[in-house]
Amino acid sequence: MSTAVREAASLRADIRLEAAVLDFRRDLSPSQKIELDSNEAQWRKKPPTIQDVMRLTAQIDRQSARNSGNRRCFGPRLTNVLQSIQQFAALGDIVLGGSQNIIACSVWALVRMTLFSMVGMSTWLEKLSNLLMLAGCSAPRYERMALLYPQSQRLQSHMSEYFIIVVRICHWMLRQTSSSFSGTLFGFLGDSDIRGFQSELERWAIAIKEEVQILSVNENRTGIQHLIRSSEAGAFHRRQKARMRLLDSCSTSPARGGMTYGPT
Repeated sequence: MSTAVREAASLRADIRLEAAVLDFRRDLSPSQKIELDSNEAQWRKKPPTIQDVMRLTAQIDRQSARNSGNRRCFGPRLTNVLQSIQQFAALGDIVLGGSQNIIACSVWALVRMTLFSMVGMSTWLEKLSNLLMLAGCSAPRYERMALLYPQSQRLQSHMSEYFIIVVRICHWMLRQTSSSFSGTLFGFLGDSDIRGFQSELERWAIAIKEEVQILSVNENRTGIQHLIRSSEAGAFHRRQKARMRLLDSCSTSPARGGMTYGPT
């Protein structure tokens, strides 16, 4: 675990996510920091859409083929995880709040940067894309996330935990492929680390899924209760109207069977 993340281990998940992003940034070169800042500003103004996911995967495949002559398509492996990151970043500052929106856009931007940095390294792109493909099977992708996210602090925490792992993966890849680190770290990190990342992603994805299911059940129960109350109110209103019609009828109808008095 990196220094900033370790120091923040006792803090809330959203704060630790911010620490993980800052830790990633700390190992960037000056030019990479400028590039990341520019990309973050772009995505804060216009949050990513599913079209941006498709565009990114297509760019990865094109550049990989051009740089290494590798015709293998990595894009489909990346789609599910990228879509989950895109949905998180697309929640915007109205749902996430200003500071968390910045962090969410940073996650999207640094993942893009990491993928593009892998394009010319087919071995590492293979490792990363395979990891993200396996993680993508359980990646949190929910169309109604914008409605569910504000309802549960537990869901918010689980989402932050998930993306902490995503940032750590990118940071790990950055350090592995950096010329200043490759000679010292390559021998110590390998497939076991990848399996560890995969296991952590799956664990938090399951926790997110369970919380979404609970929220959905509660929402459905609330909806049913609302329908029942509406139905009962409607039935009561109809009974009241029927009673009033009966009373009106009784008060305006002539008496039946009574005696009629007239002049004698």
